Amino acid sequence: MVALLAVALVVRFGRGGGDSAEQAARTLAAVPVEAVSATLQSDRAAQELAQTQLDYARIVAPFDGIAGAPLAWPGTQISTDSTNLVVLNQVEPVRVAFNIPEDSLPAVRAALVSGALAVQVTVSGDQARRWPVRWNSSTTRLTPPPAPSC
Repeated sequence: MVALLAVALVVRFGRGGGDSAEQAARTLAAVPVEAVSATLQSDRAAQELAQTQLDYARIVAPFDGIAGAPLAWPGTQISTDSTNLVVLNQVEPVRVAFNIPEDSLPAVRAALVSGALAVQVTVSGDQARRWPVRWNSSTTRLTPPPAPSC
């Protein structure tokens, strides 16, 4: 620390001999080490505060995905953890919900019990491509059909 202060004093008073070097030495001797230490601590605290403020300026999504439609525009007042900025589209894994005919449900349940249920998904308009999927049966339930309208 004292070496840093000496360098600063040499820069301030110049490298010339005589009075300027003596003046730098007197100034260095007059500065207590505690004052230099306190200045160093203050500078480190200011640096830590600046880093914390910079960290708050970063916007990070909670998962990997693709940014979709914006929900906030320039000039909109936002706050931490309560304002959504964009719609995030999760790309992987994709969750698909679908219905199966009621008469197929016993076969599906039997395959789930045996662990041999293989499911593939196709997209409308591209029946040639099939993607294997993992079955999650946590929401398998029967829903009654809608009442006929009069």
